[in-house]
Amino acid sequence: MSPPTSPSLWRKSVESAIGTFVIIFITSVIGDYTGIKDQYPTTWKIAYMLILFAFSLWHSLYRDPPRTRESHTGQVEAMENEKSSSF
Repeated sequence: MSPPTSPSLWRKSVESAIGTFVIIFITSVIGDYTGIKDQYPTTWKIAYMLILFAFSLWHSLYRDPPRTRESHTGQVEAMENEKSSSF
């Protein structure tokens, strides 16, 4: 499996920035619409931080797609060949 090229890294960073902006915008709109921000400012700040933390955690865990079976078996074969050559 080849390392990611710079355009794909750039694309991932742009997707991350857009996703973060969308989450921040949606939570701000919800806060303004419901009036929670004005009535319970501390609760709103805590909830807002939890939403951002959950999004960043989700994004960091699911950023890379799962490996295909072929690439996994190729890595296993390479490890087995390395072990057999070292003995």
